[in-house]
Amino acid sequence: MSMQDPNRPARPRPGQSAPASRPATPIIAVVIAAVAGLIGLIVLRDVKSDAGNTNSDTTEITDTTEPTDDTTFTDDSSVPDVTLPVLVRTGAMVVVSNASGKKGAAGALTDELKARGYDAGKAFTANSGTLNDTTQVLVAPGDEAALAVAKSVMAEMGLDGTPGPLDESAPVKQSDVSGATVVILLGLDKAGQSLLPLAGDAGVPNTEVSITAAAETITTGS
Repeated sequence: MSMQDPNRPARPRPGQSAPASRPATPIIAVVIAAVAGLIGLIVLRDVKSDAGNTNSDTTEITDTTEPTDDTTFTDDSSVPDVTLPVLVRTGAMVVVSNASGKKGAAGALTDELKARGYDAGKAFTANSGTLNDTTQVLVAPGDEAALAVAKSVMAEMGLDGTPGPLDESAPVKQSDVSGATVVILLGLDKAGQSLLPLAGDAGVPNTEVSITAAAETITTGS
């Protein structure tokens, strides 16, 4: 009796056909391909989703703050450069001649001039029949010190123009002038009015002060 190899396939019996073999390789390949395709679709979907999220997360920042301009520009082109003289109150004697007809006006002005540091002499009345509507300031010709004092008097009285000559044509007597080189012919326009108010020490001569006329302040000084 012969022994049969257990690993050897059994021979078909007479009249029985041998079983057909099933190829497994094509089926496995199809399954692998399907799985790979499915994985590819999932990966592609995730990539597109991430790209969409990236675009949607991009926020455009717009500055809605309204610009403000806090810079202030000053146009100085319309402001002229003005040089005004220092008020000179010493160096010449000043006398007031009352040509207004208002009693006591010359004496009151003389007191104010003294209070501001001027060397003011005794007031007197202008020649008989002399009545002036406007005030004049006269100065001895060629006397530079007297001219400086005369201009200062005009500034503090708020008078425009330039001083006139103190000569023989002036309506005053030499005896009344008493050596003064500046004479104020006080007219109706300034009679009874005070000198312009000062910002500073009015009693210190030859100093820089401010003269206030109405709402305008004029600073005098070199």
